[in-house]
Amino acid sequence: MSGFACRERRESLVLGQRADGSMAHVSEVESGGRCACVCPGCGAPLVAKKGARIDHHFAHEGTADGMPCRTGPETALHKFAKEVLARRLHLELPPLTLEEGGDRWIGYGGGRYRFDGAVLEQRLGGIVPDVIVRRGDRDLLVEMAVTHPCGPEKIETIRSLDVAAIEIDLAGLPRDVSRADLEASILEAAPRRWIHNPHLADGRAELERRRALRQASARQRAQALAATYAKAMQELGAIRPSSKVLGEMTRDGFGTSIGIQVSGAGCFTVPPGDWQAELLSGMWDAYQARQTTTFTAERALARLRKQGWVRPQFARMSDQEVAGAKQEQVGFGSPLDAIRHWAAAVTFSGILMPWRPGWRVQGGYLLRASEARGRRLLPARRASEIKGLVGQILSCLPEAERDGFDLKAWAAAPLPGCGHSAAEATRFDDAKYEAFKATLTRLASDARYGSHLDHDHLGLPLEGLAARKQAAARAKSEAIRQERIAREEAATRARGEELLADARSELGSDADGWAATPRSELGGISPVDAARSSPAGARAAHGAVREEVRRVGVLAAGAAEAEEARRLLRVEARKLVPPAQFDLYLKSRRPELGGKSPLEFCVSPGFVPRCIAATLPSSRNRR
Repeated sequence: MSGFACRERRESLVLGQRADGSMAHVSEVESGGRCACVCPGCGAPLVAKKGARIDHHFAHEGTADGMPCRTGPETALHKFAKEVLARRLHLELPPLTLEEGGDRWIGYGGGRYRFDGAVLEQRLGGIVPDVIVRRGDRDLLVEMAVTHPCGPEKIETIRSLDVAAIEIDLAGLPRDVSRADLEASILEAAPRRWIHNPHLADGRAELERRRALRQASARQRAQALAATYAKAMQELGAIRPSSKVLGEMTRDGFGTSIGIQVSGAGCFTVPPGDWQAELLSGMWDAYQARQTTTFTAERALARLRKQGWVRPQFARMSDQEVAGAKQEQVGFGSPLDAIRHWAAAVTFSGILMPWRPGWRVQGGYLLRASEARGRRLLPARRASEIKGLVGQILSCLPEAERDGFDLKAWAAAPLPGCGHSAAEATRFDDAKYEAFKATLTRLASDARYGSHLDHDHLGLPLEGLAARKQAAARAKSEAIRQERIAREEAATRARGEELLADARSELGSDADGWAATPRSELGGISPVDAARSSPAGARAAHGAVREEVRRVGVLAAGAAEAEEARRLLRVEARKLVPPAQFDLYLKSRRPELGGKSPLEFCVSPGFVPRCIAATLPSSRNRR
């Protein structure tokens, strides 16, 4: 918000005039009417408004809204500026410069400038400048832009007077600007510009002189370029195109698109056929490397520069130099012109189509170029594959066995058992070449990873490697056999130890004897021998352990049952047999018991009643 322009009906007067004519800032006076200031514009008494809710300012005393008169703020500023300039007598001046076509004239670099005095609003010709500062016999008009900058008529008058003038823009100062900041803005900080300066005529004359010199120099440069170009064209006329790429592109069927005469061809050190073939080949290279189908003259020129085919005299020319040389020499053009003319020509052959920012390579050309290049490079690619495979094979050999091997001689000589050389194989049809490559690949795999080299060595020095592999295979086979025997022996011992551990766990102290005793259910061999014989024998031996445990258990259960029966027999017999006859009764064999004694007959508690009934009839009478 401007501190001096009255906007949105807000007071903006921060400067008042004291009785002695000096200017006072609102911060320097007492509040209210005691400020003793009048409006610099209309002379009306002022009241200093210095409350807490609004910015401090002067108001016109007696007006309904306190608004300043129309000229008050700007007149106050002009008088304040004159007072400041008259007291400080220095001013920050902007640089005085002119620019024309990239050329620059500096008449004054800008900075602090001191003066001898200052005059306020003195009429000069048909205008009244805000302030005039003087140094010696020279005046500088200082205009303060508050609400409006200098208009065209005033500027034209100043120019007609040919007096120096600047404009200081104070419209952006804040409403509550202090005296110190206001002084600093006028003297140094506020934006300022030259309205006019008599030295500008000198600057224009100097720029015109420089322009004339540049034109003369450009004409000489153009003539030199034209002469150099004409000589270059003569030299090229005596050179036949001979680059490798030219021959390749011609064999690939693109001869009609290269060797085209275009403006600017003299900028290159090689004939058009050479550099055009390089660019045509580069389109396919760019597609392969970057997957791009665009072609630009700038990128193409960079490729030719990398080849060293652009003459240094024409490598860096301005547009003005090219235009001047074209006026001096018919057919002259820049390297970019030459490339663009050639690209436009091959557009008609279907290779390119317009595409911003240059051209787009047609898919048909890329396909044709790929097929042609593939046919041309196929033998070399296959030779590289064969060389790589042979290298893999030779890398498996010690240096002594590689010494003396000549790859070129090997490739040229007929291969044993094949009827052709490796070099001839590179030109086979696909099926026949792939068969040969498969043989070589298998040989490389066997040389590196295989255990034998018992097939044809294709004339490669592999006899020593084959012998070593055979010896290694035999040694490995024997090691495997010995390892298998050791494993089997260890397994045999383990099965026997496991059987003994099982038997001892189940049968106790009788286990070792039982395990060493031949058994019919095991084919007449002992359980431990059966376990050691095989996994099946071990399973049968462990089964025999289970069966022996069951048998021993049955015997133990029968003995316990018989012991219980004899106990019951003794209890019942004591009731019927006198003590003197008791032992004789128990041990005497009885025909009614099948020749067994009562103790032998009673093997189960169920037999006790039958024994008593059969041997002691008196027991029936008592019942």
